[in-house]
Amino acid sequence: IDYFEVERLITWLQNYEVIRSTISVTSVDKLPPITGSALIIDKSMASTSYFKQLDALKNYTGTIFCCDRALYSVISQRIPEYVLNVDISPLCWSFFDHVDVKKVMPKIKAVFPVTANPLTVRLWAGPRYFFTPTMGALSKTLAIDTQTMILPTGGQVASTAYALAYNLGAKTIGLFGLTHCYDDMAESEYPLHSQFHSRVKGPYGTGWQDPVYKFYNNEYLQFIAFAKKHGVKTVNTTKAGVLYSRDVENMSLEEFVKNE
Repeated sequence: IDYFEVERLITWLQNYEVIRSTISVTSVDKLPPITGSALIIDKSMASTSYFKQLDALKNYTGTIFCCDRALYSVISQRIPEYVLNVDISPLCWSFFDHVDVKKVMPKIKAVFPVTANPLTVRLWAGPRYFFTPTMGALSKTLAIDTQTMILPTGGQVASTAYALAYNLGAKTIGLFGLTHCYDDMAESEYPLHSQFHSRVKGPYGTGWQDPVYKFYNNEYLQFIAFAKKHGVKTVNTTKAGVLYSRDVENMSLEEFVKNE
């Protein structure tokens, strides 16, 4: 694990050096404030079958924060204001490498960490904004050097989107496509470590959760609890998964769109 963390840190810093020296960097704190509600859309494994609900987006007037892997599915219903990328994998470029996506890039603001994969960043032909991810003591150094705002990521792009929506002033934040569990353990990215998987129960049934999803879920719920103390309402509209607590309201995407 230590070797993995060191290797990842080296990759972050290499990516950062390329982006800082070759790409114009504008901080996310230059983005306009949100006056209405926000909706964060992800595409986790167990939520794919629920994407038929996206028809409701045609009537949504709030601000959409789309996670990179969900973008292709969302643009057929409504062009989001933002798309976010956090993962440094070079495979992330595939989320943007679609003819239909390329057509709408100029209309969407893309948000990247200063440690993102430069190939993914360069593939984006629309407006780009950057932030410094929380990386311990190193964050302050990178933020000062790039003059970008520090944002907590919670380990994943969907929680980064939540942090950004909160910082831009959204007082109601909807969530769609975030399940943080698998319908079947075979869907896990870590099948060789099945002894660490657990069966978890949510309001819409049970699913399998590995340690990574457990971490993501716990971090997200902490974000939500913090935001609630500062007057922010969070609504899970997925009707699936385990991202629920006393701090999370629960309704369908259609109901959320009507209410907002």
